[in-house]
Amino acid sequence: MKKILLLTLCYFSVNLAYSQSDKQLTHYMFDKMSFNPGATGYKGYCGTFVGREQWVATDNAPRTFLLNLEGNLQKLNSGVGLSMYSDAIGFGRELDLKLSYAQHIYFPRAGVLSPGIAVGLTNMSFVPEWLAPDTWDDPSLDPDLPVGSGATSLDVNFGLFWRGSGNKYWVGLSATHLTQPFLEAVNFEKARHYYVTGGVNVDYSMLPIASDLTLKPSFLVIADGVTTSFDFSLIGDYNLNAYQNIYAGLTYRRKDALAILIGFGHSVSDDSGTYGTLQGVPDRWTLGYSYDITTSSINNYSRGSHELMFKYCMFPPDPSKARHGNPFILQ
Repeated sequence: MKKILLLTLCYFSVNLAYSQSDKQLTHYMFDKMSFNPGATGYKGYCGTFVGREQWVATDNAPRTFLLNLEGNLQKLNSGVGLSMYSDAIGFGRELDLKLSYAQHIYFPRAGVLSPGIAVGLTNMSFVPEWLAPDTWDDPSLDPDLPVGSGATSLDVNFGLFWRGSGNKYWVGLSATHLTQPFLEAVNFEKARHYYVTGGVNVDYSMLPIASDLTLKPSFLVIADGVTTSFDFSLIGDYNLNAYQNIYAGLTYRRKDALAILIGFGHSVSDDSGTYGTLQGVPDRWTLGYSYDITTSSINNYSRGSHELMFKYCMFPPDPSKARHGNPFILQ
């Protein structure tokens, strides 16, 4: 039954000109840049890795890997980034590589608006592995069976991202595959996807909760004009001390999964106790794990999904302000 299910999935992925092909990650709140370039390089220099093993125990189920590298260009009030994404399901292989740029427009006491664009390449390939029946006298494959093929095309994303003052809340609107690239060699056209995302950081200054606890509700909506996916998450982030924190939470994905998230964060310091290699805000890493309990009909063939996330950020000091050389002018 598992093989029949897999072949059905492969059939639809190859033969539908439009299909929801974008990745689905539970740690979307740590990966805003890959689907919304407006979120690129808001602060510091960060690297984010996410690995996902979906529908465990199902043959040739999806396997996803993502790497984001981004940095803030303080003097230009902008951010740049590189996003690399790989996905495999059945015979299909997808590889995306994009460069992102965002311009940060500051509104005093209100927040930061960041329009952004990402340009790069998308590659789709199919590598069928046909097995000849044991009853054949000649085990060679039928020459008329499809062989491996692949195609590459230009791909463009665009997004708007807003961060409220003090990073108390955020919201984003974006679209991927704006040109709807058609990969002729594999008869596959990437559908344009639309994203709406947002979140709030609720601490003791907003609600009467423990001063070391921050509640972080967030959501993500993905639509391609045919289907819509909705994620809602609630994470509780607790500071163990001045440089360590733990978090735990739940994500509900409509008609698909209920996920449990846990994680640990740590600020990096040297032997002298000085935090941060760039003498600014402490460098920081976060390690997270999630387990998706499948709630759709595929639950009969799956043992859930595992996802691992690691993020490391360095924060340089703010740029120095110009000072007068005249000693009679206050500095």
